Amino acid sequence: MPRTGSASPGSDTLADQLGRAMAAVAVGSDDLEQLAADAHRADGNHEVDPEYLQRNGLLGGGGYASVWLTTDTRTGRQYALKQLRKGVAVHLNFTPRCILERQALETMAHPFITRLYTTFQDEANMYFVLELARGGDLFTVQSAQPNYMLPEAWAKFYAASLSLALRHIHSKGFVYRDLKPENVLLDENGFLKLADLGLSKKVGENRTYTQCGTEEYVPPEMLKGRGRTRASDWWAVGVFVFELLTGHPPFEGDKPSDIFDQISDYASAGDKANQRLADLLVQNKVGAAIPITHNCAAFVTSLLRAEEHRRLGCAAEGFLGIQQHPWFDGFDWAALIKKDMQPPHTPQPARQPFAEEELEPQVLKLLPYDKSVHDREFNKFGPHIQMGCRL
Repeated sequence: MPRTGSASPGSDTLADQLGRAMAAVAVGSDDLEQLAADAHRADGNHEVDPEYLQRNGLLGGGGYASVWLTTDTRTGRQYALKQLRKGVAVHLNFTPRCILERQALETMAHPFITRLYTTFQDEANMYFVLELARGGDLFTVQSAQPNYMLPEAWAKFYAASLSLALRHIHSKGFVYRDLKPENVLLDENGFLKLADLGLSKKVGENRTYTQCGTEEYVPPEMLKGRGRTRASDWWAVGVFVFELLTGHPPFEGDKPSDIFDQISDYASAGDKANQRLADLLVQNKVGAAIPITHNCAAFVTSLLRAEEHRRLGCAAEGFLGIQQHPWFDGFDWAALIKKDMQPPHTPQPARQPFAEEELEPQVLKLLPYDKSVHDREFNKFGPHIQMGCRL
């Protein structure tokens, strides 16, 4: 058995990683971040005055917020309005999270991340005015497919788009921490929009130890008490792609502790478990509609490495390891960013709006709170404006 810190035959040494990094740089590639900035700018930014916004119906909601379709009556442009009751935010201790989400969204400028136009508040609510993603979320797309399984070509398109969005988030020093199909939206043409940055946190090169996110997506380092870095988002991409292909995540259980035990056991088994998972994917023993290619399985399992420094996207070559992975051979990343690529799926518009009765009971409750204590915090969120007062 080799000593701790020594390289065993076939291991990935620092020299190997640096060699791949130098080779990747030598190959050269488009400046994807610059292309993303250009594409975001081309989509256009404009001022939104909440005094001219009119509600047109309920789009949906989560555990603490509702999302409404709104129209600027001066221009006819439509937006998604995310509404949070102040009393609910205080009760759930979510006010800091809302302020951090505003700060994170204001920092981002990418075609595959939902754009924030403005935030404001009134006596009882906080509001985000967001880019409207008419295609709904990716979980709804999955739900319409047999056994929730998407073709590999679809998974590749969404994985590439998501990876570009996460690369941008990481370049701003944030970790996302809440990946799941429900938080991945589509525009009317089928292009991806990563949404809900409420759990994102600016960490730079540091770690964050807050327990949050969906249990099936928790990385093994979090379970070992080491917290998260941006590497945790790449682990989550591996879980995400696995779920798109098979209709279920790789780690499941009736309760969180069962899921965490599976993740820990997988991590403890090391390369053997990683190879076994790749074999199961290729041999189509995980329920996929059709056999999964070796390159696709290698991409997923390279992301699902327990050791952060070996995880795809985290080694010396960084994002180039993802961009130049064999699964993406021949893939035109620049065309994707410029939206010169045809998405694999064009969403159908929602047939009917949500009813308020479908929301979680607490979402629209007017809960009392101590204004003398909490209004100072709310004032960090945005100006006081009465929506629609000029209609």
